[in-house]
Amino acid sequence: MAARRYSIYADRSGRLALHCSGFSWLAALFPPVWAVRRGLWLACLGWLTIDLPAKALLLAVLFRLPVIGLTGALGIHLAAMVLEFWTVGRFANPFHHWWLRRHGYVLIAAAS
Repeated sequence: MAARRYSIYADRSGRLALHCSGFSWLAALFPPVWAVRRGLWLACLGWLTIDLPAKALLLAVLFRLPVIGLTGALGIHLAAMVLEFWTVGRFANPFHHWWLRRHGYVLIAAAS
């Protein structure tokens, strides 16, 4: 397992932002909470706009397939959720790093 790295970024107006690298359990389990804590309001709204209808659509399609049955549909849905949790947790902090750089934040301190 890779060591976590903590970094402090600052923008031109002096606002500071703490960034942590590695897997984010908070982002994996509660993506909107993770995004709001970092001020990523559009990411939060985008996630809610895309994720909730996609899950509803997936469930609607799975339950209409007579071949796989109830157990198969729930299994596929559970597998999709686990994949989603892993993907969001894995890529949340790199996305935050990209967002900080894009908005003019520069690295001022880092520690492992």
